Amino acid sequence: MTADSKFLAAGADGELAPGSSLWRKGLVYTTRPKPAGRLQHGDYRISAGFKRGVASAHAFTGFHDLYRRVVTVAGRRVSQLTCPDTREIPSSIILGHAWRPLGENIVTSLITLSLRCPAQDGSTHGLVRGELPPTDEALRFPGGATLEDLERLAPQRADELYNEFDFTDPSSPNTDPITLSYGESISSSDASLDLTPFVQRAETVARSYHALLQSFGEAGADAFRIQRREWFLASPSFVTVHICFDPY
Repeated sequence: MTADSKFLAAGADGELAPGSSLWRKGLVYTTRPKPAGRLQHGDYRISAGFKRGVASAHAFTGFHDLYRRVVTVAGRRVSQLTCPDTREIPSSIILGHAWRPLGENIVTSLITLSLRCPAQDGSTHGLVRGELPPTDEALRFPGGATLEDLERLAPQRADELYNEFDFTDPSSPNTDPITLSYGESISSSDASLDLTPFVQRAETVARSYHALLQSFGEAGADAFRIQRREWFLASPSFVTVHICFDPY
């Protein structure tokens, strides 16, 4: 990009319909710096969460769909990664998971996976034992890790964090855009930081999320179309890009 690129400073382009909400349905994705060889030689973590609005969270039973959703999101990402030496998909274990009400009108599910590539001799030295997947019976009621366990697990510090939300009304079509909020930690910043690569990476994640929603039957067959983009430094060490796209 040239020096006068619009991505050299915070900005936005595109227009939303009056009264549109950016936070009705979408995904907040956060990625952190990845030291060379982290996936191969150390603990690489992926965390996925999903929040859904309901009429009464405490009357809600049957967390199967919510749990299946976070497993699908996390597993889809794992399938896109390969070990540097073998080019195989890394193995994964469940470090922690939970499914429960969150307040009066929200239910949530989350899972944190630890990924590891085998050593060159084929072993997986130091791999800790993970949690077992819940049974169908367990998912009928709130369960999984306690809030204290989740605090110790600190899923928000995973290498990749997928926080999905859906507060749409199932009884009426959603006309608000779907929002992909992309956040990436950086080591330092200055006034001349070119945000072009961050916007490009955000669009890649947004396209992938659109395809995922299509597989869930929650996005139409039409091509991915962006309504609005916003890009800015949320702090000196964190870049944020919002991509709002058509729901159908």
